[in-house]
Amino acid sequence: MHQHESIGEELAEGAVIPEQVAVLFAHVAFNLREHARAIDAASPEHAALISVADGYEAISAEAQRVCNFMRTLERLPTTSHDSQPRDRKALAAWMQEKVAIQRSFARLLNEHADRSERVLREIVP
Repeated sequence: MHQHESIGEELAEGAVIPEQVAVLFAHVAFNLREHARAIDAASPEHAALISVADGYEAISAEAQRVCNFMRTLERLPTTSHDSQPRDRKALAAWMQEKVAIQRSFARLLNEHADRSERVLREIVP
């Protein structure tokens, strides 16, 4: 959080993360359903694809709901906070872990995008 940024502003700014999750997961669900249309509807593979698509759509819808709510918080009034000293080492450790998780997720997304790009090159040489 920047010095001049309120919690509400930070939350509103952070809405881009669930928004992009919503967009990506909706897209994946669509692709899974399209794949399912190409195979026998009575097959276990078809049922699995539809079930996974349902899950992706549920995550997408919830992520979009959270994004929309976060955007409404930009003008959330700032409230007084506990003035007790915080355990700065514990907070720093938590933030370091958050950054590590974010970077790991970014690497995973990039690796998955690379794999998808290789498949795309096979489809459209």
